[in-house]
Amino acid sequence: MRRRLAARLCLGLVVSFPLHAMAAVVDIDSVATDAGKAWQEFMQSAEFERAYSAYEVLDKVEYSAEGVDAEACRLHAAEVDDALVKAPVSIVVVRTALLCAEATGQAERATRLEGALVSLSREALKDGRQLPWPMPIRVLGPSDVYALLQVAGLEARYEYFVQTRPARYFPLAVAAWDAEAGKETTYLFDYVDVTSRLKGSNEYAGYPFYKDLLADFFEAAQVKGNELAAVDLKAVRTAMQLAEPAAKVKALRVSSGYGGIQSLRLWITLCARRPFSGCGEGLEDILLEQAEAKHVVPMVMLAFLHGEGLVARRDDEVADGLLAAALRRASAEEVALEYMSLATLADRPKAIGRKSLADAMERPAVRAALAAWKLQRDEHDLQESDLQVLAAPASNAIGVGHWWLSQYWREKDRKDLRLESLRLAAEAGDPGALQMQAFNLMTDSPEAAPGLVLDRMRSAALGGEVPAMKYLSDRAAMLHEWKAAERWLMASVRAGDSEAMLDLAALYAKDHAALGQSARQAMDWYVELGEAPAMGEARRRAAYMAMKGTGIAKDPLRAERWLLRDAETGDGTSQLLLAIGYLEGDLGPDGAVKAQPWIDRILAAKELGPKVGYADWLYRNRTGVEDRALAVRLWTEAQDDDESWALNNMAWAYCTAVDPAARNVAAGMKYSEKMLKQPDLAWGRLDTVAACQAASGDHAGAARSQQAVITRFTRYWSLDSLAEEHDQNGYLRRLRLYQQNKPYLDDSPATAD
Repeated sequence: MRRRLAARLCLGLVVSFPLHAMAAVVDIDSVATDAGKAWQEFMQSAEFERAYSAYEVLDKVEYSAEGVDAEACRLHAAEVDDALVKAPVSIVVVRTALLCAEATGQAERATRLEGALVSLSREALKDGRQLPWPMPIRVLGPSDVYALLQVAGLEARYEYFVQTRPARYFPLAVAAWDAEAGKETTYLFDYVDVTSRLKGSNEYAGYPFYKDLLADFFEAAQVKGNELAAVDLKAVRTAMQLAEPAAKVKALRVSSGYGGIQSLRLWITLCARRPFSGCGEGLEDILLEQAEAKHVVPMVMLAFLHGEGLVARRDDEVADGLLAAALRRASAEEVALEYMSLATLADRPKAIGRKSLADAMERPAVRAALAAWKLQRDEHDLQESDLQVLAAPASNAIGVGHWWLSQYWREKDRKDLRLESLRLAAEAGDPGALQMQAFNLMTDSPEAAPGLVLDRMRSAALGGEVPAMKYLSDRAAMLHEWKAAERWLMASVRAGDSEAMLDLAALYAKDHAALGQSARQAMDWYVELGEAPAMGEARRRAAYMAMKGTGIAKDPLRAERWLLRDAETGDGTSQLLLAIGYLEGDLGPDGAVKAQPWIDRILAAKELGPKVGYADWLYRNRTGVEDRALAVRLWTEAQDDDESWALNNMAWAYCTAVDPAARNVAAGMKYSEKMLKQPDLAWGRLDTVAACQAASGDHAGAARSQQAVITRFTRYWSLDSLAEEHDQNGYLRRLRLYQQNKPYLDDSPATAD
């Protein structure tokens, strides 16, 4: 399969722009003077399709690695000039223009273009090699990768995508051979992040999912052209969707046979972790062929198989010989890091201690990776030298070393050092650090900074952090920005995050016209998701919609069947929903009789959450002395369990019950005062404290507490103020009552969800 990508990729299927005339913001002379600044100015002003249309000129002048056609250059001279205006930072476009200038005898123009090409190449080669966590070399398009390597006198031997989905970057690793040095070096490139930042009119532009769309389009074009890296990526994605290891390996065999690095890695992983008869059949032969071609990564893979006796016969002499050969052809760091990666993927941690790699394992880059590996395994016995290599500039091209240091200092309870490490990681653009900084700003900053929080949260989400995507989606939904709420979730849904899938279905279940999805479609999605054994929450949501007739006609039989599936295996939440469904008559006749066995199981279990949920329902829906006494007993038993919210719910019920017989303000105040002693009291619990203060006659105190609730709520959600239409929790309504010297009585219906 070919490794070289066709010169032109038209992305009109992804985005569409009017190709109107536009003055050049970056010219070739400014590129020659300062390529870094030229890139910055280009990224601020360039339009996606306009920039990418520049690549069309490559075919017109018959550009190839060998050169261009002089006559075609004369015929299309104006288009060559236009391409330089559209994409002055594209190495292949500048190189094409240079070759045309040389072919047509334009010496002065060639000199200027050569200066720009040298400047762009130097700027690019600053990155891509800083082990163990390099900053990818930014290029405008795939063709620029190979043009740069040619300019640098390097030969591309093999390549692969490092990840299966875009995150902060979507790196393409290219193993390049330097004939003069006699060494193979892996360079990382990225064009997906670059193109995602250009101005675009696609509805997902500016959201994480846009990178997925771009990556998918590049992959489709490259697979069509038989580009091995893309074929490899497609095979791995396909294998990841399959359940059985034998089916996964079958999906990987073809791409592995052509030398697909990620396919080979996953194949090795499967045979190590989920072995089956015939798993490794053909694997050793494929790696042997690649090793004979002197490809370093397959050489290390074959060494690993022999060193671990995995698939191949265990033979330390063969393993060490292969590693010695790999060390002669590549840096010790690259060889050791690949071996370490295989040991991690195969869950063979002892393999890292291989004697023939002992010296390589002492290199700073490898020490940094080992320190991070230990922290990932919750091993925090690091040496001072480990901390030093994590903090070193070489480990922080993209801030990863500082991020791992922040995790180390968190475990050591050194807040000052943790925050400093987070600051340094965030300055380098690490998405996890940016996300953590955003959450810290909500709670620790002396003053509210909504703009700063949102800026960091958006950067974290665009870098692949799912919690940031969810935060931004929830915030958008609260503000009734339904399309934005959907768009922030799409990338994590695409990545298979089950919570994101449920959140998106919940949005659709509300029948918002702007989304073009209905409750019926949400129901279908819950049913589909619920087919997976682990998706009990999807089955519960489908059951609730079926009980209440939301999205479909009421269907108590299906609802009961979905709930029974998990209730019978001991899921307390499903048992509670089933019991209350029976009690409320949503699941057919004889509800009380059918409910009792499930109530008994809830009461007999150790899990507190369902007990508290039953107590909440019982106290609000039953007036009998025994029923309310049982509810109080269940709350009391769970009151010291912070996660159950029993103490809060008991105080709320006592202070806000509509039924005078259910109110017990003195007891409610006692429990609310107990909550006030809790550190970092959640604003939802402070809301309960305010309600009890008002119930006891302390309306001024209640108003102060309620205002604090609103302040903390608006700060968390990065709002300048809380508008009435966005106050779905009723905080403003309660504040007005307290200011009018009135208590709050909760007349909302009690439910099990």
